[in-house]
Amino acid sequence: MLNGTVQVGHNKGNHGGGKDTVGNVTAEAGFFLEGGTLSVSNGSLHFKGTADQPVILKRVQIWCELTAVVRAQHTIFEDCTFHKTGPFFWGEYSSKWEFQDCLLRNSTFASLGRVDFGVKAARCTFLQCKLPQRIGVPGKEESIDNDAAALIRHEWSGINDCDFFYCELPTSVVWMTQGCNLYFCQISEASDFASKTDLDVTLGLPADADELLEQLVASTNAPGAGKVTYTRAAELFPREQPTSLWRWLDGASARKSADK
Repeated sequence: MLNGTVQVGHNKGNHGGGKDTVGNVTAEAGFFLEGGTLSVSNGSLHFKGTADQPVILKRVQIWCELTAVVRAQHTIFEDCTFHKTGPFFWGEYSSKWEFQDCLLRNSTFASLGRVDFGVKAARCTFLQCKLPQRIGVPGKEESIDNDAAALIRHEWSGINDCDFFYCELPTSVVWMTQGCNLYFCQISEASDFASKTDLDVTLGLPADADELLEQLVASTNAPGAGKVTYTRAAELFPREQPTSLWRWLDGASARKSADK
């Protein structure tokens, strides 16, 4: 159990002086942490689990500054929150987060503004997560003359080949997805799509998910020439290697989702 904060590296601009120090820390397979805060100020924090021996984090706050990156493979996040911290930022994607083959349960980002968060998620499972709006960069996505569709599909705005179970998602997060399956999810907030170009979103949905498509259409505001088209895939997107991380979770809801 961690009750305090562990900091990786030091960015003197964000912390009122001192010496800039780069830290690169790797949590190896089998690492377990409950509670506390991990702050990545300058450098990287890498959670490097395996399918048979994941890294497990429970009720952990993870902070990432503009000179830092958080990477995770085969990691379970339970009741965790991801934050961009520090007063300074780049024009886009100031803190960077990469997730591969991870399982996130009741975990979320403190916000998902494009200025603060660059996100790459691949082959992950989201269970009972409530995600915030993907807010655009002022001046780049507020005008109907801009290409918001290209920005939505930027490499640091990607959720690819992931599965969502019992999640609450704003429309703007659904736009980020490619090759994703949504099981028993709800659309939590409407979003504005101001763009001169179109965006096609294809979703893997169970047979009884017509209501979700209706929610998406009703929750999409497109004031410009560009429109969003939602399409149900002919079948659920297959997974070559379905996640094996379910067995590390406790609770009936986790077992129920794994059986779907």
